[in-house]
Amino acid sequence: MNNYHLTIKSLFLIILFINGISLFAEVPRRPFLFKDARGEIAQARARGEKEVLLVIASMPGKNINVARLIKQLSGTVQYQDDELDYLRALIPIDQLQSIVGNDDIHSIDLSMHNRSRAFGRAFAPDNLSDSKPSQNSRDVKQKSVVWPPKLSDYPITNRYNPIKDLRANEFLQNNPTYDGRGIKIAMIDMNADPLLPELQDATSLKGETIPKIFAYGTALDARLDDDGRWLKMEQIVEAKSNKFQFNDKEYIAPKNGQFRIAQLNELIVDSLALYGSSIEKDLNRDGNPEGSSRLFTVIWDKKSNNVWVDTDQDLKFNDEKALTDYDIRPEFGVFGKDDPDTDVRESIAFALQIIKEKNLVSINMGKERHATLVVGAALANRGTDGRFDGVAPGAQLINISEGGSAYGQIESPIISVKKYGADVVYFEHSSNITRNYLLRDGRLVATVIYGRLIEKHKPIILSPTHNYPILGGIDDIVLAKGIIGVNGHESKNNFFTNHGVRVEYDDNLLITGGYGPMGNGAFKPDIISPSNYVSTALGFLEGRAIPGLFQLPAGYTIAGGTSTATPTAAGAVALLLSAAKQNNLKYDPDIIKHAVTRGARWVPNISAHKQGNGVISVAGAWEILKKRKKKNNKNITIEGKASVKHSYSHLLHEPHRGEGLYERTGWKVGENQQRKIILKRTSGKSSAMEFNIEWEGNENGTFSSQSTIKLPLNKEVQIPVNILPKSAGEHTAHLTITHSDSKDFIYRMLFAIVAPKVLDSSNNYSIVDSVEVPRPGLQSYFYKIPEGAGSLAIELNWGERKVSLATSNPDTRSVQGKIHNKDNGVLKIIHNPTPGVWEIRLSDIMDTREFDWQQAKKIEPVKPTKATLKIKTFALSIDEIEGNNATAEEDKNVDYWVTNQMAKFNGSPVTTAFGTAWKEKINIKNKEQKVFEVNIDPGSQAFMAKAYGYDDTKVDLDIYVFDCTEEKCEPAKVDADPKGQEIVYISNPKAGKWKIVIDAFSMDDESTSFEYLDAVFNPIYGTLNVLDMPQDRLANSKWIIKTFPWRSGTIPKGRIPLKGLMIKSDIIKDNFIPIDFIQIGQ
Repeated sequence: MNNYHLTIKSLFLIILFINGISLFAEVPRRPFLFKDARGEIAQARARGEKEVLLVIASMPGKNINVARLIKQLSGTVQYQDDELDYLRALIPIDQLQSIVGNDDIHSIDLSMHNRSRAFGRAFAPDNLSDSKPSQNSRDVKQKSVVWPPKLSDYPITNRYNPIKDLRANEFLQNNPTYDGRGIKIAMIDMNADPLLPELQDATSLKGETIPKIFAYGTALDARLDDDGRWLKMEQIVEAKSNKFQFNDKEYIAPKNGQFRIAQLNELIVDSLALYGSSIEKDLNRDGNPEGSSRLFTVIWDKKSNNVWVDTDQDLKFNDEKALTDYDIRPEFGVFGKDDPDTDVRESIAFALQIIKEKNLVSINMGKERHATLVVGAALANRGTDGRFDGVAPGAQLINISEGGSAYGQIESPIISVKKYGADVVYFEHSSNITRNYLLRDGRLVATVIYGRLIEKHKPIILSPTHNYPILGGIDDIVLAKGIIGVNGHESKNNFFTNHGVRVEYDDNLLITGGYGPMGNGAFKPDIISPSNYVSTALGFLEGRAIPGLFQLPAGYTIAGGTSTATPTAAGAVALLLSAAKQNNLKYDPDIIKHAVTRGARWVPNISAHKQGNGVISVAGAWEILKKRKKKNNKNITIEGKASVKHSYSHLLHEPHRGEGLYERTGWKVGENQQRKIILKRTSGKSSAMEFNIEWEGNENGTFSSQSTIKLPLNKEVQIPVNILPKSAGEHTAHLTITHSDSKDFIYRMLFAIVAPKVLDSSNNYSIVDSVEVPRPGLQSYFYKIPEGAGSLAIELNWGERKVSLATSNPDTRSVQGKIHNKDNGVLKIIHNPTPGVWEIRLSDIMDTREFDWQQAKKIEPVKPTKATLKIKTFALSIDEIEGNNATAEEDKNVDYWVTNQMAKFNGSPVTTAFGTAWKEKINIKNKEQKVFEVNIDPGSQAFMAKAYGYDDTKVDLDIYVFDCTEEKCEPAKVDADPKGQEIVYISNPKAGKWKIVIDAFSMDDESTSFEYLDAVFNPIYGTLNVLDMPQDRLANSKWIIKTFPWRSGTIPKGRIPLKGLMIKSDIIKDNFIPIDFIQIGQ
């Protein structure tokens, strides 16, 4: 692949139509940067960076104009595709706002990786279960004595095969050639291990054996991402008598003449691994004996385009194989020498990628864990030496590594489809660029470009909904027009085969995944797909083990998450395409998605917003495709609109309206309300058509409506829907439109509401719930947190089995809080919780990591795990007693009234270090960012930064705090909620330089003023001593405390003294912990 600086320019503008819908019917433009991007700008400013990297979706036909604008603003266009109207560009950070909102631009996002996302900092998602191997045999030996002494490899010798749950058994038995042959599948991940026996063979449509790997390269740009692979071949040596000198060493050349030369450093390759180390700083697997070199010399004959790598480090190239770009000659080289008598392979493969005009050679190494463990699910081929077939063993692989950044994850699919002709594409790792885009409305740049790629080139693209199992937590890219969004499924057989645990239902939701609806209420996921079963793994590392249960050989693991569900579904789609090609059936992305979604298998015991249309069924989809050929019919299309209410629904293109009904707020248990949705039929007969209205997944009859509806063509019709939540929690269902002429449904709209339990004065801001957590599985609970809470306390207690706890605030970001572990339980304290509906997620998933031998011997299913969940909010106020007259004198004794405004606790205010503060009134323009710097002294107990004193109904300011005590500033904490005053409080901050960035995200006027304050609390400035004793403090109780300030040290110039009090409670027995901090005075 020769595209280092790729420019694809169309000679003339072509407008393509698919099923009568033009490209211009795409999602409306987004003329602003959302908070995920603005957080990255704040981080760039804190680091002193002068440029930011943008990915841009231009308006159709306007790409050339945008490229010209970028150059006028002193920017640099690095990648340009005028057919898709996509750009990648570097632009000066101070010019960024000049381009945002330009009429020629659809949407803009920042492309960053290898750093924490600032907007998500302190809200990083809890990873319950992903595709990562949990343990290898070396770990097992260190941790426990296993029984029996010789572990079984049962999961691979009796491998769970998803073909049955995919309903593809009979399909393949009757048609063994429908095995994916003739189909190229592109994996958007890093480079997989190409030496695995399952990745050697594929099959052509003629039945010939062909290489499995069709393309193998990278979309990483050497100017941006140096992960060690790209070698700058700038130096030249000349071989005479087949010898040359380089770096004081003599080499034997493969021939005489000039060569360009560089060295690959295994230390750099490993240290910059994007998804964690896999080669253990040992590329050639020699164990790095003392005195051994870590460098591998590479020479390139530019004229012949041949490359030699000194893989054995013997300074000889005449014993090395001449390689060239994989596109020209698809061959792999090998570092290390394998010992056939060992289970673990002692070698790592690589392929070359050459950009001749730039004198660049990339050594693309097959060393990435994640890519390797998911690829086998899609297309592994047992061949002669392998252990299993994937879903589509006949298919070929396109593997263009993406690097984890927005540009790589956009450009890798473009290259895979446009250059290599991928029929099917499946994404991995896209949560890296989409997780913090909380609008989830289809207007992310990647989403827009994927939709255009599908429309113009017709690949079938599948995307994971990702492993963030909360209501409305799916990543934006599944909204691209034509993409199939995939969540995970796990059968009863699968659970027992791989984990030795018996469950109740034949079909189950995977223990992690992504749940709908989307931020605009849209219906997702589309389907669920099998996951969590034996797949491929790196052959140069030991296989996965679970103590007491099994040990897999090298090259194999149990791969899970939506990371495996998606390639499983991709393999199923490849079977359908292979069959369609062999039967001369015409298809496009719309036809395939229609067949896959209508042919899916509904599972009654899984919630509607978690399963979408059900388990993907090859047989069901194939029947629909065959009938389509006979009838040659066109789909009837219906569009819908409904109410959407969540933290950012006001930023939707049509505020608070979307494609489905999604309301996280405004509901109470037992309260009956009515909502009106709008339906519009956009194709079919010119006269009105009558349809049936049905409900799926409507547990307890929460939603009800009329049973029929007449829809004229291209006219909106309102339908009233009655909604009555009879219990607390989430309530979801599908409103399904059917017609008597079709067995398939015509249209579905997802309904989702939340009726939370409310913490208020009626329950003294305290709720105790006895709960049962599915085993293995997850269960969410919803609580409404009141305004003014100083802290939220979540206490979880369990019996014999541990239960895990995760929390999400009202805008769906995960909140870590301060964790206090205790016997058979855990306490999480979250300071300054955002008011609104919180989701608390409990899980018992240890059966997927540890073997319960006693339970495995039982016939009956495992019972749910009992636990107790206690939710409390605390808030206190401190008021000076009238008559003290000492407010302005910081060193005078003062008495205060303390009022407990919320939950009962046992405790009191305690002696607290004095603070020094910087305080000023600041004027800030809309979209402007202000940077502040503070030096924190050693031994500081706390740091606080605030932006306040403005009208939060008209102004949305955000505050980002960065730890700059090391070489680079790293995001420490953020308060970026859409409403309320912004405050960040950090306990025991590191000594050194810190930076604070205030971002004016939005405001009604051109500018506003606000009060800024940052404060450092440290005993070197003195202490505010408190005379009070811990005791029970009832809700609304009031008591007097006496304070005795003790001043010491010197207040830094320009700063003012500040007093505050920490409130502590023995919420954990015999352990007083902070539950609130109250600033005294202004």
